[in-house]
Amino acid sequence: MKNKVTEGKITDLHFDNKNANKHTQKGLRLVEKSLSKLGAGRSILIDKNNNIIAGNGVIETAGQIGMENIRIVETTGDEIVAVKRTDIDINSKKGRELAIIDNHSAKESIDLDFDAINDLVTEYDISPVEWELEKMEWDNLPSELDNVNMTPEELELLNGKNNLEYNRIIIVYKNESSKYLCDKLGIEKLNKIIYDIDELFNKE
Repeated sequence: MKNKVTEGKITDLHFDNKNANKHTQKGLRLVEKSLSKLGAGRSILIDKNNNIIAGNGVIETAGQIGMENIRIVETTGDEIVAVKRTDIDINSKKGRELAIIDNHSAKESIDLDFDAINDLVTEYDISPVEWELEKMEWDNLPSELDNVNMTPEELELLNGKNNLEYNRIIIVYKNESSKYLCDKLGIEKLNKIIYDIDELFNKE
């Protein structure tokens, strides 16, 4: 059976009031330029009630530049919906420009709100580990380590910088497991963010 396709207005859609992407001004500026110069590329995603799951920034920008119409393809997630631009050949200036700016604007538009993500993970029982959301951010340190001071070098290492000299792992543990972890590491308590392996194993 063919998917149902309906025509509508972008004003029929509802923005996500818990969107975890705050967007960046640069990203939105690139989206605006792309829509104005090259037209719409990839689709957005909405739920069964016209709430925007992905594409809040695109719809906000589209409305600001006077785009009004939307074509909705109904699906249940068991197939990929492709947008076919019949006016564009990828091996043309416009086609290649659209391919590049699509990736670039998507990358530059991301400014994740980790407080919002943490709230949503808790509210909807989402597994941070399964979706690799467990990356430790400076503003979201475990409560027992909130008052630990870090050197700039340790902060760089924690955030994945300073890659030339060090490798790193992140150990995720529940509060009730901290004593077990301390016993295994041979330390009295977890009072630091970064532990050097030589320090832990008393290597001279």
